[in-house]
Amino acid sequence: MMKNRGQALPFARAFPREIPAAARFLLRQAFTLVSGFALAQAAVFGSFSPLGVALVAGAPKDGILAASLGASLGYLFSGADGAAPLRYIASVVAASVISFALRQVKKETLSQALSCVTAASCCLVTGLALGMSEGLTAALAALYGAEALLAGGAAYFLPLFFPAQSIQLPARVRPTGDRMHRILLCDPAICACGL
Repeated sequence: MMKNRGQALPFARAFPREIPAAARFLLRQAFTLVSGFALAQAAVFGSFSPLGVALVAGAPKDGILAASLGASLGYLFSGADGAAPLRYIASVVAASVISFALRQVKKETLSQALSCVTAASCCLVTGLALGMSEGLTAALAALYGAEALLAGGAAYFLPLFFPAQSIQLPARVRPTGDRMHRILLCDPAICACGL
């Protein structure tokens, strides 16, 4: 039996009530950089890695630089052979420039929808360019198309991990339903990092 049911746990009192704005910004940038590095190394369909590009396309305006740096470093250290890392770095650069321009759009839903198109088109164009230089087959073109769809879908859902409001620790422990909501949102990110 829990004798302090509904009360804050003893260790929760040790945390500060509010995280300073500079620390929140640095934590967010560090999380974005590490996420970009991890997602860039996640291979899908054998040798394709579109998730780093999707993170760059879906990141908020203040996190695009950290996501680009993390994804670029992840593609460089992925150990892939040939021109694949350079292809993805070109996709990251294109997606970061396009995403930064799209983040100037005031409508959030329009910006989120266009981030899908950005990630998909950057992956598709660079994939087809690389495929044409090495000899493009119909099966390879279909794989590049599937990779582009995966990048676009991931770019649509990745902004859920970047809340628009400032992040603050609550003064009291939140209800269990809110914790379950956060767990359900964080599980896909943890699984994607494990790929």
